[in-house]
Amino acid sequence: MPAAILYNNLTSTLLPLATPAAIDTAPASNLVDPQPRLRAAWSGTTVSLVYDLGVLTSIEAVALISTTIAAAATVRARLSVADATGETGDAWDSGVVTADTSDLAGGNVILLRPYAAALAAGRYLRVDIVDATAGRIDMGRVVAGPLWRIAAGASLGGREGRLILDQRDRNPLTGAEFALPAIANPRMANITLPLLTRTEAAGAARTMLDNIGAAGDVLWVPETTLGQPELNRRCIWGAAARGGEDVVIEQRTQTRHLRTLRLVERL
Repeated sequence: MPAAILYNNLTSTLLPLATPAAIDTAPASNLVDPQPRLRAAWSGTTVSLVYDLGVLTSIEAVALISTTIAAAATVRARLSVADATGETGDAWDSGVVTADTSDLAGGNVILLRPYAAALAAGRYLRVDIVDATAGRIDMGRVVAGPLWRIAAGASLGGREGRLILDQRDRNPLTGAEFALPAIANPRMANITLPLLTRTEAAGAARTMLDNIGAAGDVLWVPETTLGQPELNRRCIWGAAARGGEDVVIEQRTQTRHLRTLRLVERL
């Protein structure tokens, strides 16, 4: 399966150059807060965000994390070489994409750039969101960057589900149960990358391990060929390791390495 990971979020500390005025109680600065549910918000049905990446770079994925937009809303990402408005999209234009998101997907919308031997680089990233049914658009994070497209993908036997935070307290005398639902049960995945090449092990895998640790977040893409609804449901933005955990890249043969990942959605 053609899996991928985005571990270098180029917009993590960038505020958009151009955007409509956000609601005072939910300013655009909330977009750089690592907590996705601390959202920026705008009145109306249309929002356009333009980022200056500073240098020409290749953007292979754009993820809108923790939005409140409807499934019928549309999203478009464009990457421009020199147009500071981002409208030309001469490096990449995703086209208008129906969001197809929901609460079950955390409101996330994942846009992937099709693989090409040479990915045109650009400097200005523009993201347009149109939700004709809403009087307000909320968004937690804009994630954008290159993808580590894993050569051999993940092994069979991967596990996907949710980390259940609901509680069921039981009275030890009467046996009565008292269920306490959590606000949300985050999505999670346990996966193994069993056939990393030597280049991947010494390159992307090691770089991710060195720089992300347990405090940083990554975007896990289980299959780059998924349709939009499944991309939104199965891609996870969150931690790739736990504090105190031994995280290693294991050499299995002379040319192949292994890395296991436990990803939990960041809410």
